[in-house]
Amino acid sequence: VDATAAGQALAALATVAELLKEWDEGGPAVLRAGGLSVRDLKRTAVALDVPEPVAAFWVELAYGAGLIAS
Repeated sequence: VDATAAGQALAALATVAELLKEWDEGGPAVLRAGGLSVRDLKRTAVALDVPEPVAAFWVELAYGAGLIAS
């Protein structure tokens, strides 16, 4: 169980690191309402090779952790 949990934690760190690397040079624009555009979410999902809801989860997680800001 510990090895599986460690593997999942490592996968989470790798995904967030890939997101940060993808957005390193400016990142997407923030909408007036304060969100992320559908086009930028789709682009992020393709870059992370995950479905859009999963990409939204990783973006929200990184934002909640203070790793990204508007």
